[in-house]
Amino acid sequence: MAVDQVLAVVAERAGTPLPRLDTVGLRDAVLDVPGVREARVVREWPDGLAVQLVSREPVAAVPEPDGGGVVLLDEQGVQVGRADAPPEGLPTVDVPVGDERTLTAVLRVLEQLPPDLLAQVGSVAARTQDTVTMQLRDGPQVDWGSADETPLKIAVLQALRAAPQAAGASVLDVSAPRLPITR
Repeated sequence: MAVDQVLAVVAERAGTPLPRLDTVGLRDAVLDVPGVREARVVREWPDGLAVQLVSREPVAAVPEPDGGGVVLLDEQGVQVGRADAPPEGLPTVDVPVGDERTLTAVLRVLEQLPPDLLAQVGSVAARTQDTVTMQLRDGPQVDWGSADETPLKIAVLQALRAAPQAAGASVLDVSAPRLPITR
C-alpha cells in the first residue's frame, strides 16, 4: 500500500480541531488509497489521531490478455498491482476474460486454503464457477469443482495426500468430497 498517500490524506486534515474532525469521512478517504483494504480512524484525546490499516495482499496472478505481464488480485478480486511475471509462491489464475462469477469462485477457494496448502498451488484454472482445477507445484492436479464445501474438500485432499495408496496419483478429484477419486 502507498503509505505516503495515506499520510497525505491524513495531512489534509491537519489543524482541524479534534472534536470537529470527521473520522468517518477521513476513513472513507483513506479507503480510496490503492492497496488499503480496511481502515480505522480513532480520536486519541487530547490532541491525537490513530489510523489503523489493513493492506490488500495479492493471492493470485492473472496473466494479461496481451501477454504483457500479470495483474495481482487480492481475495476479493481487487487489483493490487502488476508485475512482469508471477511473484514467487503466488498461483497463476486462468479464467475466461470478464467472467466475474468464475473468478470469484476461484478466489473463494484460494482464500479458504490453509497457508501450507496455498503455497503448494502453482496454478488454478476454471472455465465455469463449477470447474475449478488446481495444479500443485509437486505434480498432482486437483479437480476441485465448485467453491462449495471447501473446508471438507481441504480435509479430504490432505487425507489423500497423506495416504500411501494415492502416492503415485496424477489427479486427485475432490469435486465430490464424500466420494473422492484418484487417478
